[in-house]
Amino acid sequence: MKEVARVCKPRGLVITVNPVSWPYHEAPYDCWRIYPEGMRALYEETGLRVLMSCFDSLEEPGYRRYIPGESLEALSPKARLAYRVLGRVLGFPVKRSYDTITIGEKIGSK
Repeated sequence: MKEVARVCKPRGLVITVNPVSWPYHEAPYDCWRIYPEGMRALYEETGLRVLMSCFDSLEEPGYRRYIPGESLEALSPKARLAYRVLGRVLGFPVKRSYDTITIGEKIGSK
């Protein structure tokens, strides 16, 4: 991040997309993994002002519970079917891919 901030022009934007495949833990902070708190810390440490940082998935909704992991599309057809049935009918947590998306601006006027 130091090099990204160094080569960015003042008031320029930096956008990072980080894939995540670990369960999130909130307390006190999860700054080691690439979740919003961790990206905010990295951006701020290098002089980038965070405009937005979020953790989300673009995969289809429709299940009761989700956990970070590989996309259902990456699984074999049998495993995909099993996850879909167990997730919709019994409420088992379904794996889906997540990303942390962060947008920051380099502080400065020159």
